[in-house]
Amino acid sequence: MKQLLLYKTLFWFCFFHSLVFSQSNISSEKSLFETNDNPKLYKTKVIWLENFHIDRDFPAMSGPTKKKVIHLDDNNAPNAFTWIKSVTVDVMGPNKQSQPLALLCHAWVTLKDRSSYSDNQSGLITISEGMGDSLFPKGYGMYIKGSTEPNIELLAQALNDDPHFKMDLSYRFTIKYLSNPTVDKHGPQLLKPLTQVSAAALGPKLQFKDGQLCEAELAPGENPNMSNHFLVPPGKHRYRQTLAGSMFQSANTIHFIKLHLHQFGESISFYDRTENKLLWAGKAYYKEGHIDRVDSYSSEAGIPVFLDHQYEIVSTYNNTSKKNAEGMAVLRMYIEK
Repeated sequence: MKQLLLYKTLFWFCFFHSLVFSQSNISSEKSLFETNDNPKLYKTKVIWLENFHIDRDFPAMSGPTKKKVIHLDDNNAPNAFTWIKSVTVDVMGPNKQSQPLALLCHAWVTLKDRSSYSDNQSGLITISEGMGDSLFPKGYGMYIKGSTEPNIELLAQALNDDPHFKMDLSYRFTIKYLSNPTVDKHGPQLLKPLTQVSAAALGPKLQFKDGQLCEAELAPGENPNMSNHFLVPPGKHRYRQTLAGSMFQSANTIHFIKLHLHQFGESISFYDRTENKLLWAGKAYYKEGHIDRVDSYSSEAGIPVFLDHQYEIVSTYNNTSKKNAEGMAVLRMYIEK
């Protein structure tokens, strides 16, 4: 009887001990993932692109452009990984005085050589009019493979629609990332990797002729509405493009969206035409006649997309001037790889 009681005691002791041990392991694994995607663990690198001489108006896609190739982290071993969590770009004038973001056409952080990646868009982060930063949702980032050579390319292009504005500008990039020692300790799946897929509305092809914007002369049989850098006549207009679900490479989830519009752009909407529903819409907000900020989307849960669905991007423009303008309407969507 005493032996039976002893066995029962040992059994329940082992059962509860294993249960507590198992639960503590689950908790520690969960906290490991959560605490490592923590701003306190991020490293910061600041890079300047300088000496952009602005002495006249520079419409979109025509301003001075500069590039720089860098190493993001000190650990440059080829088998190392670095995770980018956010990129911020600030426009600065003489004596490092802050200037409006309206003086930035676009800025890129991308890979110098994408040939060793499975998709040719890996590592591309874009900043443009109205959005000074990109911060990926918790648990997600863009990974950069280690390299013995500088492998991160930065680019900035100036924008200026005021012919009387004259100034030398600089663009300050601030990149927050998880360092190689953190990644080496916990493995390359420290975060879930994102890759970018872009979709653009299309409109009339444009050209400059005698110093004026006008519709381009087309080759025989060329579709007049197949340009992602298009003509915007005075008045209200809609531009669109139908998209196949295959653009997402597989059934997937969108976790992060940034939109790109030019002057007079109002909105971009993203539709699932198979299910006839709006998936996401974003607007541009103006201040003193310039795009001051734009909407974005960031979510751990995300928006599911499917290979066998048809999608559509629709953009609205309202050219309140009396002259032709140029436009773009791009959604940069970041999907889980």
